[in-house]
Amino acid sequence: MAIIFLHIFVRWASFFPVGSEDSVFRLEVRSMTGSEKRQIHTLRLQGKTYREIAEGLSLKETTIRSYCFRNHLTDKDIKTQTAHSAGCCLQCGTPIKQQAKRKPRRFCSDECRIKWWNSHRLLKQHKNMRIVKCAGCGVSFPIYGKQGKKYCSHECYIRSRFGGGKEC
Repeated sequence: MAIIFLHIFVRWASFFPVGSEDSVFRLEVRSMTGSEKRQIHTLRLQGKTYREIAEGLSLKETTIRSYCFRNHLTDKDIKTQTAHSAGCCLQCGTPIKQQAKRKPRRFCSDECRIKWWNSHRLLKQHKNMRIVKCAGCGVSFPIYGKQGKKYCSHECYIRSRFGGGKEC
């Protein structure tokens, strides 16, 4: 059995020219220095893209991307860090006392939370959101799920069904 393995290995090794074994089997691995890591961190917080950072530091773009992913420096992570680092309510701006070992609070009360989400509905990520045109006024509005809404508001429904009511 060992003889067959040795024979196959010798035949495989004969495909490489003499002297090229070093270049084939030796991979050059260079780790990032501490200053490069600090530069990546500051540049990402300044809003630079992976490509811009890679060109500036003479590193591969995939290296920068994987480093940022491992160290929570993606666009999504940076947005949540800046929102939570302020420690203020997103609606009214009052300071929020955060509890240790808990998920950070973004709103000071349910009232502020409801107001903020009602005014920022399009930021919510719904899997099956559709844009529909209102049958009454023609304005486009989002609906979620299997709702069969035809009108953008109750006033628009009343106006188109019975005539009268407020303008949209």
